[in-house]
Order: sequence, then structure tokens, then C-alpha cells
Amino acid sequence: MPELSIIIINWNSKALLVKCLGSLSLHEMRLDYEVLVIDNNSADDFADIHADFPERHRFVKFPENIGFGRACNAAAGMANAGILLFLGPDTEILHDDDLCRLLEEYSLNPRLGALGCQFVDEGGERQYSSVPFPSPANILKSWWRENSRNALAIWCRLSGRRSKPLPPRLEYCDAVLGHCLMVARDKFEAVGGFPPDVFLFSEDIELCKKLVLAGYTNAKDNRRTILHRQHKSIREKYGWDFIYLVQESLVRFNVKYHGRLYSAVAAVLTIFAALWNCLFLWIFSGRGNARETFVRNGKILQYYLYERFRIKNAGQS
Repeated sequence: MPELSIIIINWNSKALLVKCLGSLSLHEMRLDYEVLVIDNNSADDFADIHADFPERHRFVKFPENIGFGRACNAAAGMANAGILLFLGPDTEILHDDDLCRLLEEYSLNPRLGALGCQFVDEGGERQYSSVPFPSPANILKSWWRENSRNALAIWCRLSGRRSKPLPPRLEYCDAVLGHCLMVARDKFEAVGGFPPDVFLFSEDIELCKKLVLAGYTNAKDNRRTILHRQHKSIREKYGWDFIYLVQESLVRFNVKYHGRLYSAVAAVLTIFAALWNCLFLWIFSGRGNARETFVRNGKILQYYLYERFRIKNAGQS
């Protein structure tokens, strides 16, 4: 029986998937693992991939796209290991034995629910790999943290100093992202896995919420880094409109766990933060990120001030 079952949900991401599987074969020599690749009825043909990765890999093509969460739940039922790792096809392992060491860390902490790692982009810059649960308080905290970080970066640039404190080895958090999420199979099954009623986005946040409600703690190991090509396959299909889907999923989460009034307060604060960022934050984001910051926050405003009402009215007509 393998130590770890690695579950990858694919949807029209064949080129990225090949790189992901190749990095596993290259860097995880000590780990006894199996890989389950679930294809959600995409146009990808797995025949040549299967020939390149014949050992320890199973490729299953579903007759329809049932969404990320339901596909993960189905794959978990096929897994043979006691520990599951949900891994995005747009990721690559960068260092030898990182997943092996991540598994060792998880095994040493029985109170851990979900464990993640640190994401980096192709330039080596750190990405966010954990998120707070969506709430009015956390929206304000995130807004303050983002603005403080940019103010600190400006001060360091002007003063010629570097002030980037090292994160803790094991960083406890509300939720780790599903691009690299390790969880014990018995804990996963005990809380009902990913929510089956969610097609795309925030399934990982809801899984982590259920683990916390069950008495576990979620964390990420900052010593383990993987490459994450953030939203590459989603952006290719939806463009910047994928932000609508993300915000819709957060609204759904808040209504489900806290009620409509709580969700409305969170929406108002999200509008405030996005408007502030459009007016001020993009100026300090640097040339490469200024446009992305402006467009991202502009799309958030467009969702709450227009798109959400358009969808609601279309549903009533």
C-alpha cells in the first residue's frame, strides 16, 4: 500500500499536467506514492501521457464535467493510501523529497486537518497559498495587510533597506488552497469531503472550514515550495471574468455558514476595499503588477455593483 495518494483533477490542462507529472517523477524518489489523474471530460487525450507514466499512475476519464470538488471526492474513494494530497495540474515540484518531508510533517502533527506549502511563481516570487475564512473582520485585515505591505516595500526601496521577515516554519491558518492540500483520508471522509453542491471555487475553503469545526487545525509548511502557474487554465477559458466566479463562491460560503445579513456586510466591505485599491493601491504595485491590481479590483467592483444584480434579474425573468 502506498504512503500517499496524489489526486490531480484535469480539465484541458494537458501541457501543464505533463510538466507536473514529470516533476513528481524527477524529485520524489524516496516517497512511495500513487497518482490518480481524473479528467473532467475535457478534450485532452491521455493515451501518450499514459505511455510516458506507466507506473504508479492511474488515468480516469469521466463522461461529464462534475466539477472540482465532486471529482476529488470520487478520486478519494479510489485511493489506496491513508493520506491524500490534492495537487493542481498547474503545479510543479521544485526540490527533491519536498512532498516526502511534507508527509513527515503531517504525520508528526495528529491535530492537523489540512496541510499545505508555499507557492512561488515562475520568477521565484512568493504567492499566497493560504487564505482567511471570508468574514467582515478578515476582509478588513487583508485590506490593511496588503496596504501595509506595499507601504513597507516603498519605505525599503527609498531607504535602500531590505525588510522581509522570514515566515515561521509551520504557519497556522484558516484555509490552505486546493492546489496543494494534504489531508488524512479518515478526516476527509469524516467531514464529508469537499462540498458536493459546489462546482468550482472555494471548495478548499469550505473543506478547511469543516475540518476546523471538527476540531482540527490547518497549516502550511513554509519550508516546502512548489511552482504554481496561478489561474493559468482558468484564465484561458474565462479571462478576467473568473473573478466573478470567485466572488460568487465567497458570497455563497458566507450565506451558507453565517446568513444573508453577514454576507451583505462582507460584500459592503469588499466593495470598500476594492474601491480603495483601484484608487490608491495600484499606484504602489510596481509596473508589472499595477495593471493586474487595477483590473482585478475593478472586476470585483463590477461583480458587486452590476454583475450580481444582472444574474439575479436574469434568474427571475
